[in-house]
Amino acid sequence: MKSAVSMWSLHREAYAGRLDVAGFVRWARGAGFGAVELLDVFWKDEPREVPEIRALVDQTGLVVAAYDATNDFAWPDAARRAEQVQRVRRAVDTAVRLAAPVVRVFSGDLKPDVRWEDARGWVIEGLRECAGYARQAGVVLALENHGKLAGRSEQLLDIVRSVNSPALRLNLDPSNFVLAHEDPLQAVRLLAGLAVHAHVKGGDEVPWQAVAEELRRAGFQGYLSIEFEGQGDERAGVEQVRRQMSSLMGV
Repeated sequence: MKSAVSMWSLHREAYAGRLDVAGFVRWARGAGFGAVELLDVFWKDEPREVPEIRALVDQTGLVVAAYDATNDFAWPDAARRAEQVQRVRRAVDTAVRLAAPVVRVFSGDLKPDVRWEDARGWVIEGLRECAGYARQAGVVLALENHGKLAGRSEQLLDIVRSVNSPALRLNLDPSNFVLAHEDPLQAVRLLAGLAVHAHVKGGDEVPWQAVAEELRRAGFQGYLSIEFEGQGDERAGVEQVRRQMSSLMGV
């Protein structure tokens, strides 16, 4: 398996204005990573930056393992849902320009006074439309296990089967299963065959070595991307997670 690092690992630096996308790419290369995961929330001037980042990635020999859309299909307002579809479509276009094979997507958050069944339908509708667009572009959407609508394994299976597109697969984040009160190893065992990307946060609440074995057994070909979210110095945190990945997961 291959390793990468997500810019979300340094999100506090980015939001504080101390780090832009180019700076993150240079840091990742200097830190010895061969692949990065970029997010739509960190552009300051996307039309100008995207070609610059593509050139920088090519120059440094890095690859963009995944590009992350920050979307929410669970809005009651149809116009707002349509905006979210366009957001994911733009992310697909950006992924193509960055030569990223995967676009990470979310389902969305369950809103107050909204029935779960209605929100589920909106999520499936949005993902179905976006998956069609992604398939034409040669990109795969990777739905992350996150939130109340897609946080548990049975919810993910339901959504993927309902959308029924080869362009919709999964981004597995084992630590998020813990937040959803589900055994992360059992969830990975059930879903590994649908995974095209995965997040690694580190820590002891997940049996990382067993998770890696399940992914290998399923023929996982994607990246294990470090997504540090702990306290303290973010760069040091990334290095700590990388050491744990190396010792427990063999990457």
